[in-house]
Amino acid sequence: MFDDNELEAAKKLFLVIHNHRYDFLYQTESNPDEWKTVVKPDGLNYKSYILRDDQILDIISGANTVIKTGFRNVKDVEYLSCRFGKFTRYFALDIDSDKNEYYNLETVNKLCEITKHLGEPLFIRSSFTGGWHLRWYFTEEIKTYNLAVYLKDLFTKNDFTIQGGKFEVFPNIKSDPKALYQGLRLPCQRGSGLLSLYDGRVTAKWDEDPKLFLIHWADEVKKNLIDIKYLSELINNEFINPRSKSWNKEYIELKENGFTRTSQTNYILKNIAKGLIVFESITDVNDLTKALCEWLDKKNNGLSEEYNKSKKSAYAWCKRWAVCALKQYKPLNKMVKKKVNNNSKRALSAQYDHQLDKAFKDGLINSEMSIRRIEQITGISKSVIQRRLK
Repeated sequence: MFDDNELEAAKKLFLVIHNHRYDFLYQTESNPDEWKTVVKPDGLNYKSYILRDDQILDIISGANTVIKTGFRNVKDVEYLSCRFGKFTRYFALDIDSDKNEYYNLETVNKLCEITKHLGEPLFIRSSFTGGWHLRWYFTEEIKTYNLAVYLKDLFTKNDFTIQGGKFEVFPNIKSDPKALYQGLRLPCQRGSGLLSLYDGRVTAKWDEDPKLFLIHWADEVKKNLIDIKYLSELINNEFINPRSKSWNKEYIELKENGFTRTSQTNYILKNIAKGLIVFESITDVNDLTKALCEWLDKKNNGLSEEYNKSKKSAYAWCKRWAVCALKQYKPLNKMVKKKVNNNSKRALSAQYDHQLDKAFKDGLINSEMSIRRIEQITGISKSVIQRRLK
């Protein structure tokens, strides 16, 4: 038996953990063998195409739900799958049951041994087909890409072959910054079961009571939460690429200490830009330009000759390095295919945004001034200022 407070707490935990709702996948009762990604037509607001709390709660309670995809409603949605965003509070392994050499308790025992430094996973029967999910949950969110790199290294160096339909790791390493992470079936749906890590027996079944099953799931999650501080330190210290480890150390020192002498602007902005891409997964030229400008404001330490001579000129260096770095790097030093001209325009726009924001904060300009006066003070053209002020 359970009370309403336990159930509400379990629902809240489930929704907080599975909080990335964009580009989700669904399966319908009329077409149970195919996963489809929800489609948002160009130009429309994302609001109608984000997976809502009530839709998730419908599914885990055993009711079908209605979702919007393209220009139509789908009314017989039976199962849901979520992708990963920039941050995540869990990772998972998927072991399919069909003719799979990994589908045995010996494999589960080995996986638990490999990950014992992290903590015990939840062992879940994912659906009526009998496939297995092992899921680890964290106290807080962690960078998804860094976690994906660490997990791939951890399992491949322990002789596991990561392969679709056999043994899959979630989150996966994306082939390109703009690609989507693979989707994973949400737990606590029809056919789910909690299993014992020791002998594989079923300890709780969804079809006996979906509400009680959700409470059992939440109890197990809370008992096995991984401390995010420990996990972050672990990942940062164990990059698969030795050069990445060296880069990471240098980047942390540069980011924290800033300029230590003159004549460093070119060298230091190049390496901060590289670090923001490789270790913080910033792959949008606007975001990267702004991050570089903000860091330069805080950490120039009065030693950047370019910054002391002209902030505008120094911000232009930030723009150039954002564009150059994105041409050369993405996480783990793979090429990012981007058009330089488009990137330059977008980076310049970000530079102007930062200049105007800083001028407002420093009290050099205010909203009562004429556009011409703002142009004289900042050196930014009137047409750009007018667009920004709007």
